[in-house]
Amino acid sequence: MLWRGDAKAIASLYDVEAVLLAPGSHAVVGRAAIQAWFAKDTAASDKAGEVLDTGNYLSVSVKKDGHWYYLRDTWNPDVAH
Repeated sequence: MLWRGDAKAIASLYDVEAVLLAPGSHAVVGRAAIQAWFAKDTAASDKAGEVLDTGNYLSVSVKKDGHWYYLRDTWNPDVAH
């Protein structure tokens, strides 16, 4: 599913105490901060929907009230930027 730059929808996938560890960024802690980070990041992304990068990722999830949420999320690109 493509989120089309909807930072609020993306952030809803994260636990309220989640930590996002994006390349070249300080740790982003908490759902509200993660939403702000994605709002800024997706605004700078390619509007044509092209693949901008490939790489590896690692996520740790937690199940609460029957829903899965990211608790820790990190990734790195195949090519250094």
